[in-house]
Amino acid sequence: MSTIYVSTIFNRVARVTGDPAFVEPTRAQLLDWFNEGETALVKRKPDAYVKTANQVLTEGTKQALAEDGIIFLEPNCNMGTDGSTPGRVVYTVTRERINRTSPNWHSVNADAQINAVIFDERNPKVFYVSPPQPAVNQGYLDYDYSALPPTIIVTDENYDVAFTVGDEYAPEMLNYLLFRIYSEDTGQISDAVARAQMYWGLFTGDIIDKEAIENRDSPNVPRR
Repeated sequence: MSTIYVSTIFNRVARVTGDPAFVEPTRAQLLDWFNEGETALVKRKPDAYVKTANQVLTEGTKQALAEDGIIFLEPNCNMGTDGSTPGRVVYTVTRERINRTSPNWHSVNADAQINAVIFDERNPKVFYVSPPQPAVNQGYLDYDYSALPPTIIVTDENYDVAFTVGDEYAPEMLNYLLFRIYSEDTGQISDAVARAQMYWGLFTGDIIDKEAIENRDSPNVPRR
């Protein structure tokens, strides 16, 4: 959650467009695009909005991601059958590996405590657990996932509300709004298409740069 208000981003937009009265687009239209932009950001950079679930599992191996989930990221640990007892850590394994080493993993003896999670980015809202969950008294799993940002709602035209993703994404949100504004231009601005393309490039380029820097500086990257 940011500490910057949506209204602050809107004011930055107005300084670029020269429309401090928000005649076109209106603040309401900007808010629609802002919500759209947060989703576009998280789809391109899943760790821009991460949540942790403590989810009761269902019988068998196949599980559904949390309702607001975009993609499964990482399992953490078992949480017992009461959802409040941290237990054994859980690791991830590829489908290919478990299929080769344990071809009957979908039908082995059930256990509420799992050892591994299997997920495939091509089916991002589903994951599997091993061993299977029993028919009753299933266990809970604590895991991280990329979530769909909740819709920002304002009351009484008060846009002094924080947006969902962090402060570090304020420039991306500004660029996304400017991209949408110039994309919607009906011919009043001669170079609107070029401006829209420029701001789209800034939006996507910033995301790519952030991801590259994070990957370079990650403590999980082996050092010489």
